[in-house]
Amino acid sequence: PEQLHASMETAMNELSAFETELAGKELSPEDSQRLSALMNIQTLLRMLDDTMFQMTCLARDRINRGGGPFKEPAGSLVEASEVLVMSLAEAMASGDPMDIEMLDKISADKRSVMKEFKRKYLDLPEGAAAAEKSVILDLSNHYEHSVWIINRLTSLIEKRR
Repeated sequence: PEQLHASMETAMNELSAFETELAGKELSPEDSQRLSALMNIQTLLRMLDDTMFQMTCLARDRINRGGGPFKEPAGSLVEASEVLVMSLAEAMASGDPMDIEMLDKISADKRSVMKEFKRKYLDLPEGAAAAEKSVILDLSNHYEHSVWIINRLTSLIEKRR
């Protein structure tokens, strides 16, 4: 994940430099609005990359190496995030209203689902170390953050249609 994250950072920095250069030029109101929307999308994509990187490293370093009772739920959170990211990529690439609508539905507010997930895995007293519970809590917070970011991106994509 480190190489992929570093590559994304490089690409984002180059895009930021280009956007800053464009913002310094005389643009029509419509072009300024489009540039602003693209800059917002880029900011959210950078946030998503950071969140996914942190989540993946946390799962790799703290759960997968040690195993334990939380390996399965940790893997589920990472996989669910990957599905969301792939759905986002597909919706952004295709612009298909059905893809965007599906993404909107799967990235809608899932607080009740996450509350149940946390209750199920964090209320396990037997053999569950506080450190492992802490990692699951951190992973679920990263997951919720990625869902929120993807939902925001979805609404920006819908506005651009």
